[in-house]
Amino acid sequence: MKQRNGFTLIELLMVFAVIALFASVVLVSLQGSRGKASIAAAQQFDSQLRSTLGAYIFGNWRFEEGSGSVVYDESGNKYDGSINGGVLYGANDAFLSTALSFNGTDSSVQMPAMSAKLPLIIVFWAKPITNSPVGMFDTAPNVVDTLRNYGSGYVEWQNGCGVPINVTANKWVHLAFVFRHDGINRIIEWYKDGKAQTGCSAPASNSFAWTSLRLGDVNLGSDGRYEGSLDNFAVYNSTFTVSQIQKL
Repeated sequence: MKQRNGFTLIELLMVFAVIALFASVVLVSLQGSRGKASIAAAQQFDSQLRSTLGAYIFGNWRFEEGSGSVVYDESGNKYDGSINGGVLYGANDAFLSTALSFNGTDSSVQMPAMSAKLPLIIVFWAKPITNSPVGMFDTAPNVVDTLRNYGSGYVEWQNGCGVPINVTANKWVHLAFVFRHDGINRIIEWYKDGKAQTGCSAPASNSFAWTSLRLGDVNLGSDGRYEGSLDNFAVYNSTFTVSQIQKL
């Protein structure tokens, strides 16, 4: 009987295929673990941030109503918002029990007139259908110097500076934006899933517009609408410094 001296080509290909399959399973598992770790870190950051800044709460909308046309402000300031168009409750993977889902066509949430002041911190969870969302929030539709998610994946202090946020489509992300003025510059610092990102600074006045917070579109929809989910939206008139926030 003839003795075999090695593997056939088919056998080698089968071995390589098994190795490749095993490697892909391990990679998917690692990616899933990293994703869960990132979410866990973001949840811890969110909890600590809200606890630390609790005394400075300006508006807090958790979207836990589940139905109806009103989102209630739980800050005690009674800035209850009205739901317009095709806004739906019930994202099953929301970070509380429900979230708001915006259709990108005619959906928005309008808060009443407010009088905010600097420095401001805007905090929320988002799950956009694109990595460049627009219209998540607008503090003063059709007014100059507004704070808003304008353009594709861009958050700005109009006529000052802005930052590209580059999120992952169809995945929850925790976002926190700090708007402040140092006497010369308009400054934005921001955090994604609890990690500090590259902010911006530009010389301009400390003027900013905040007439009535609106979620789901920019300039009443004429400059873009948001498609995706939002959860646990809060605003703080914080006197905390960025270095203090980074220690959370």
